[in-house]
Amino acid sequence: MNFTNKVILLTVAASDIGTATAVRFSELSVKLAIVDIDDKGLKNTVVGDISKPEDLECVAKSTIKNFKQLNVLVNNVGIMEYGTIENTCLEHFLTLLLLPELLKTKGNIVNTSSICGMHSFPNTLAYNISKAVVDQFTRCVALELGERGVRCNCINPGVIYSNLQKRYLGEDGYKKFIK
Repeated sequence: MNFTNKVILLTVAASDIGTATAVRFSELSVKLAIVDIDDKGLKNTVVGDISKPEDLECVAKSTIKNFKQLNVLVNNVGIMEYGTIENTCLEHFLTLLLLPELLKTKGNIVNTSSICGMHSFPNTLAYNISKAVVDQFTRCVALELGERGVRCNCINPGVIYSNLQKRYLGEDGYKKFIK
């Protein structure tokens, strides 16, 4: 696909996979909007917590206001939270807010999931479930929007020793997890 002058909104762009994705997109002559809760990791960008509906609305509106269109939405969200069935909750989706624009431009949606969406790992119930939901969400959206010209795909990276892993597992926990 030729990305020249396409408008891409990339969420959670201040570290790890998000940063690498932003760097790669910047090499492809795109108009890139990036967002992250980590305001130190981003400069001159939209800062927001995409788990908060009011921030989601701000991100959606400011992207369309600044670029006048949206061609690709990259839902790159990763949060490691220990939890069980008793204390895990659902999150809001930026996709819904940007759907009218994506339908107009016959755009693309790319969701970042994880190997944890396909394979279960101990002590990470909430994360495993969240990534399985992303996989199923992707399949459903692809079926619903494909006939209307909007593609929806998902990537499922393997385990990466990222800032997320460092925060929640530490080096010793990461080595145990890999075993």
